Amino acid sequence: MAPHDRGAVLPMFAIFLPALVLFTTFVIDVGNWFEHHRHLQLQVDAAALAGGSVWSFPCTATADSNIEGTARQYGGPDIATPGAPYNPQIGGTPASRMHLLVNSRLFYNEGGTNYSDGGTPCSAGFIDAKDTEVNLPSYFPFGVSVVPAINAHARVAIQQAASVNGLLPLFVRDINATSVAAIFVNDATHTVLSAAWMDKLPAASCASGRQCYSSAPTNVTVAQRSSLVVALSSLPRCPQAGGAPCFTLPAAGDSADTDCNATGTECFGEDASGNLQAGLAFIRGYPSGGTVGPPNPPILRDVELAGIGTPGLSTGCSDGYFSFTGAACNLFIRAKVDVGAFSTGDVQITAFGGNCPNGGCSLAYNSAGTFAGYWTGTIPIDPGSASALQPITLKWAMRNTTVNPYGACGNNFGGSNKCVDFFDKDASGNAQTVQRFYRGQDQFSGPIRSITVWNNDGVSATAGLGANAYVQGSTHSLFATLTLAGGVAASASDPPIQLRVAGNQAAIDCDPNVANFSDELATGCAPLYTQNARLLQPDPCDPPYGQTTTDLFKAPNPPAWQCVGTQNGVSAGPFTTGIQEHVLNNMTICNGAACPNFSRCPAGAGFVPGQNYWSADWTGGTFDVQPGDPRLVLLFMVPFGAFRTSGNKLFPITNFGAYYITGWGGNGGGNDDPCPGADPGIPAGWLSGHFVTYRLPSNNNGGNGACDPAGTNPCVAVLTQ
Repeated sequence: MAPHDRGAVLPMFAIFLPALVLFTTFVIDVGNWFEHHRHLQLQVDAAALAGGSVWSFPCTATADSNIEGTARQYGGPDIATPGAPYNPQIGGTPASRMHLLVNSRLFYNEGGTNYSDGGTPCSAGFIDAKDTEVNLPSYFPFGVSVVPAINAHARVAIQQAASVNGLLPLFVRDINATSVAAIFVNDATHTVLSAAWMDKLPAASCASGRQCYSSAPTNVTVAQRSSLVVALSSLPRCPQAGGAPCFTLPAAGDSADTDCNATGTECFGEDASGNLQAGLAFIRGYPSGGTVGPPNPPILRDVELAGIGTPGLSTGCSDGYFSFTGAACNLFIRAKVDVGAFSTGDVQITAFGGNCPNGGCSLAYNSAGTFAGYWTGTIPIDPGSASALQPITLKWAMRNTTVNPYGACGNNFGGSNKCVDFFDKDASGNAQTVQRFYRGQDQFSGPIRSITVWNNDGVSATAGLGANAYVQGSTHSLFATLTLAGGVAASASDPPIQLRVAGNQAAIDCDPNVANFSDELATGCAPLYTQNARLLQPDPCDPPYGQTTTDLFKAPNPPAWQCVGTQNGVSAGPFTTGIQEHVLNNMTICNGAACPNFSRCPAGAGFVPGQNYWSADWTGGTFDVQPGDPRLVLLFMVPFGAFRTSGNKLFPITNFGAYYITGWGGNGGGNDDPCPGADPGIPAGWLSGHFVTYRLPSNNNGGNGACDPAGTNPCVAVLTQ
């Protein structure tokens, strides 16, 4: 440096020093901003994920409060929650400078407010966290702030699980029927008289845990013995574009047996052998003519049944024709008997059916009042002994007269009096059904919980007892209403739903690496499964898999399989072994009267896996199952009619079900569910429990569309923003 340049350094340094200070201050401030923003993002991520992790169903105000409260705990202290225990902002930032908004469309510094984006978490289906830090500290002089506020955003949505593993080898008919039809049939010939589509009613018009349907009116020409059959199908109504598979509404004259065996379709109205023998709601067709009076015997006209609401009948069944009940109840019966000139005092009418004694249930003649001119009485129904179909027959007896072809009658109704016979005998002399009660059972009537026939033409002979008796050959406009079980439980008091596992129908085989059904039931199945996207293909499983379980197990997994394989049916023994190992952790089986069932229920303080927490897990109308509870299981839902398939076949997966087990029927020897609170009287090889909407504890390959808060498909919390 030249001597004359030495004095220039100091002015240059004086000029650039403030700029250097400003630049250094800017670098420090930007670094501080980045560090605060990075931690702010951590706070909103933690808030959204924490809120999503406690999502529960039904998503009530209690659930909303829990979701937001948990989110704010992990979002760090802010002006609204200064005492939040986790994730405080770095640098000792006071809570007064932090503003965490939940489900806000805008940030705080933009005028955002809570719930302005979709409402509360339950109503929006997501928990959205927007956090703002205002008045960031700055090293710039004169109070200048380069970054007056920083923002961070995260959202966790509750979505339907895209794929699921850990399912048990359990399957049920998909409770969400795509098509429902009311089919009126001639009981004697199984010929379709008429049919109508049934439309689903709004959830608000239906009881908790139920799905309700109503049909359009249709003209029915009443046969001597008619009844109502319900068809549920996993296929849409015909016609469909391009000839895609669909369910055709049965036409008059069709064979109900053929229509009910259509692919993806199942009809309900079975007898104890599983045959479509009779519908769920009986309709009597009675003669309008005939000569009555000496010496001709009496003629039976209309006969009707009723349950609850009948005057003087305090323990009536829920309905006179179909009732799904586990309690003993009584039917009210009224019969119009045409005796002509005979004195009613010389006529005796007796009903047989239900739990009437061997001598029948006596009916009394009403000369006045509401039922004037009718013979009325009660028929007891005992669920412990009554089968599904409860046919009712009526017998008449005469005295002090002469009746052809019986001859002279005695002076009393008993003894050797020859003037006794059943009404409506067939050509072989056998008594025929004059009315019928159907005691609903999961084994035979499936998910149906109530069904009623109604009159739409104003010509009803039943005076409010139901549209179930008309002159034979007359035509009436009839429609039906229906309720189905299988909706998710809305409270701890909802009635349980039973699932058949053991039996002649095919059983699930869902893991090629597990040797037998019992082990699959005990440990669950490792492969991933997803809903079938090809249900409208002629064969939704072939391609890509083939037609057998063996074919399926050759396909790569992942990706998730859209079909599930079957094996031959299993007996109650393997079912009992597997379910006890799954729920009770293979506890020692106790046999004999000296060892009460409850001694096999695992004991201990706090949460004990295996115990029944169905009632305890409900708080504020929300079901919040405890992590690790083995009674909460995931199962497959398959199309209607799948139970007709034998082993080594494939079922398309229509849905999944989250199901809480509250009882099972073992294979004898005290092997029923031994824990307190277990549902009683479960048949051997059957499960009892409740469908719930359930949030999976882990992401399981992400989500696939919005979670149905009233659906059975498990849901997951997914970080979407």
